[in-house]
Amino acid sequence: MSAQPALTLKRVEAWLSRRGIAVGPEEGGAVFMSFPGCDIGVYLHAKDPVLVVAGKWHGRPPAERLDEMRTFIDTQHRSTYGPDLAVTPAHDPSLLLLSTQMVAYVGAGMSDAQLDAFMDMGLGMTRAFFATVEERFPELVTWEED
Repeated sequence: MSAQPALTLKRVEAWLSRRGIAVGPEEGGAVFMSFPGCDIGVYLHAKDPVLVVAGKWHGRPPAERLDEMRTFIDTQHRSTYGPDLAVTPAHDPSLLLLSTQMVAYVGAGMSDAQLDAFMDMGLGMTRAFFATVEERFPELVTWEED
C-alpha cells in the first residue's frame, strides 16, 4: 500500500478554489470563508496531525436561552450525523456563540478522494446545521446578508 500525500493548507485551498469557494487571505495557518448565516475556518492543528473544519453562526442568542440552545444541540447530536456542536458564552457575556467542529486525522496523509469527502461533508453538514438553527429559531436571525 502506498503512502498518502501529506495534507497541506495549499491542497485545501486548491480544493476550495476548484469548487469556486472564495476564501479570505490565509491567516495564522487557516483559511476562512463566509456563507449566508455563518463563517467557516479550515486549519491544520498546530500540535496534532488533524484537519479541522470549524464553523461559527452569525447569530448571538441571549445568554438566558442557554438551556434551550443546549437542549436543541443535544437533540441534533442524537438525531443526525455531523459536526460536534457547542454553545458557549460569546465575548459579550450576555450573548451565546453557536459553533461546530469536524476533525479528520491526517497523520498518515490524505488522498484526494479522502480530502474531497471530508471537505464536502465538513462544509455541507456545517452549513446544514446552521440552516436548521435559522429555521428553528428565526427570531435569532438578526443580521442582513449582502
